[in-house]
Amino acid sequence: MNGSAGYPRNLSYLVKRLSGYSQNCFKLQALNQTTASAGQVVTCDMPLNSLVDFDNVLQGLHFDLCRCEMVIERLEVEINGQLIGSGCSMYNQLWSIIADTTLGEDVTNRRKVLQGSSDIVAAPTANITNQQFAIQNWLGFLGSCKPSILDTSILGNVRLRLTLAGPQILAMSAAGAGAGYTLSDIFFSIDTISIDDGLFYQMHQNFLQAGNLYEIPFNSFYSFTSTGGMSQSCKFSLSTQSLNRCWGCFITGANYPLSAAPTTGAFLDPITLTAPYFTRLGNAGTVAYGTATNNTPVTYALQSYQFNVKGVYSPNWRPDTNQAYALLMNSYNLSQDTLGGGNKLLDSLSKWNSGFWVCCQEFEHGSDDYISGIDTRGSVASCFWQCQGSITVGGNVGTGGINPGSSLTALIFVQTTSILRVGAGRQIELVM
Repeated sequence: MNGSAGYPRNLSYLVKRLSGYSQNCFKLQALNQTTASAGQVVTCDMPLNSLVDFDNVLQGLHFDLCRCEMVIERLEVEINGQLIGSGCSMYNQLWSIIADTTLGEDVTNRRKVLQGSSDIVAAPTANITNQQFAIQNWLGFLGSCKPSILDTSILGNVRLRLTLAGPQILAMSAAGAGAGYTLSDIFFSIDTISIDDGLFYQMHQNFLQAGNLYEIPFNSFYSFTSTGGMSQSCKFSLSTQSLNRCWGCFITGANYPLSAAPTTGAFLDPITLTAPYFTRLGNAGTVAYGTATNNTPVTYALQSYQFNVKGVYSPNWRPDTNQAYALLMNSYNLSQDTLGGGNKLLDSLSKWNSGFWVCCQEFEHGSDDYISGIDTRGSVASCFWQCQGSITVGGNVGTGGINPGSSLTALIFVQTTSILRVGAGRQIELVM
């Protein structure tokens, strides 16, 4: 019996050792191409018969964008020929939501070093080339599987597929209509591990040959959209063992020029300093689309919202857009956090409503140790995101400007817990 088990780690003199341990990092080339542009798919296979650390998958590329993750429209993971991470559309929008509400300034500064770029403060006036970027933060299987180090000799071939987003993600000058982008020198890197102690691999082989299964939990994300005004009931349905979180927001669905942009009429939101495609509108007031002399004012007044899952309203009252921020912090378990952060540009309720607004409702206990979300299996659960508000299009100034009119895209993201079951002979089963 280990007598030190009841003492804190800083009082323990015992040392644990790994015998025959070694680690290395490998560069992986994309299968289909090293250069890609908007709408194309980049594919890469992980090393075969290796212990792979999925926490350290790194993509390198040359590109200019304030957040390189915004270039990803969909991320899919295929294991042994089976799609286990189907990937939600608008991956970049979800990443932007989570980054805006959780990434602190220290992390942002480290990202600037990796990405070779500073914050965008004005729309670019010329093509920008030869910017180095590296993607290190992933949503879905890559960023959440437990354990993060998996043996591909047990899993089979692991393939990643990245679908690139359209040019609407770009912050552009007023003359930038029709602009596009190209990624070059695309590659991935990953850490692999070897444990040659004569025991590790035999232990796994004996476990599987006895008919046992490994269960690997990970987060899955799904997206749903609806088009209309700010008063609508957006329906979404899914069957899952654990519904953990729901996000809801409104976006324009395209990249529109803004008269208040740092360069008048540019495709750059002055509040979020991203392309207006990523602007999330709440009780935003009046936004003028176009230039200073030719624009169309559109007034957004989102009043309240509420989720309905299997007939139960969450929260049990209809919060307004300001209350949504406090509820979102609760959903992230950040209410008592003094070290976490968020987008440094988000420093007022006015900016929250005008560029960053999103609501989030948690349905799980909030611990990685338990699968505790709502079980909607048996019958597909009918869920709703119900909103009340209005959109008013004003009269044109001058000749007016290109604008979304009285319609927005309601965007809903859902996070669930899935389980990958792995048996002998690389048998794969996915529990949604």
